[in-house]
Amino acid sequence: MVDATVHEFGGVDILVNCAGIPQHDPAELTPLETWDRVLDINLRGTFLCCQAAARVMLKKGGGVIINFSSIAGVVGVGRGANAYCASKGGVKRLDQAARLGVGGQRNSCKCHCPLPVPHARAQGGYG
Repeated sequence: MVDATVHEFGGVDILVNCAGIPQHDPAELTPLETWDRVLDINLRGTFLCCQAAARVMLKKGGGVIINFSSIAGVVGVGRGANAYCASKGGVKRLDQAARLGVGGQRNSCKCHCPLPVPHARAQGGYG
């Protein structure tokens, strides 16, 4: 993806990582395949995209990476989302580490942890 972007547009100025899949079974019933799939998509995919984009951004002098986590990665969401919460918590920590690692030059990493719509409405958000 990054190679194609560099080929087509000459570089990468911004990366937005906003992928994620849910998981709905309690820890004691979570198949290892489900755990691996959720972590691969939600956390590993974010890392690989950050890594590839940062390599290009650092060479050209800067860029912006925006990673979407979830409030579930900060406070959890209860029974049945163990892999999801772990993956989104990992995205939050990955973002913090990336900020320390590429914080020089003109680079920026930002992580957003949105609330689900029903929770946001209860909090007075989303109109």
